[in-house]
Amino acid sequence: PKLPNDEVGDLGGAIEELSSRLHQDARALSRSLVLSRASAADPEDCIDGLGEELASLAVPWKIVRAHEHREALEEHAELGAGLSDTQKDEDSGVVRRWKAEHAITLNDGERDYGSAVACGEVSEADVRVAELLTRTAMSNLRGANLERQARVGEKLAVLSRLSASVAHEMNTPLAFVKANLLAVVDEPLSSDVREMVTDAYQGVQRIIHIVRDLSAVSSGGAASSRE
Repeated sequence: PKLPNDEVGDLGGAIEELSSRLHQDARALSRSLVLSRASAADPEDCIDGLGEELASLAVPWKIVRAHEHREALEEHAELGAGLSDTQKDEDSGVVRRWKAEHAITLNDGERDYGSAVACGEVSEADVRVAELLTRTAMSNLRGANLERQARVGEKLAVLSRLSASVAHEMNTPLAFVKANLLAVVDEPLSSDVREMVTDAYQGVQRIIHIVRDLSAVSSGGAASSRE
């Protein structure tokens, strides 16, 4: 029933407004939960999923890719700073004008994916829902980036341990080979044999340099050489 125009009516109106806001937030959180459970292994799939959620809002939003933004701004520069783009919908033939104040930047901290732009007049509540969805999608992408970085870090750590082990195991036999070749060089040898021993010694020296580089990399330092 219609609320009376008194303190009880004011209280009822406040409760009604609160209830409406809670319902809106609950629906927004439900959409955000669905989006957060989606896999972010492929960034393009994540952005496409965000686009589907935004397009299903009461006032639909459209994902405008970064390159499309640049092309639109160059093509419609005469529209001024108040507008970010004007585009004709190929299906309906309707020309939509997107206002810059109704655009949400899509950036996960590493890559710019463009913007989410409202395809009409939106309320503050609509903007809040769109912002929640875009934040969820960007969080997914940031989480996926961190996971990839962690996997790369694990692989580098394994490679570092392997390099240290290889360098350590090769040092002793290389020292034996080098010492024996030096001893052979001091013996009377034919020119052909001396040339072969010299080539073998140079090869050992090259391997020693490689092992030294591996050891430096595994310890986190940079290999250096002096000539």
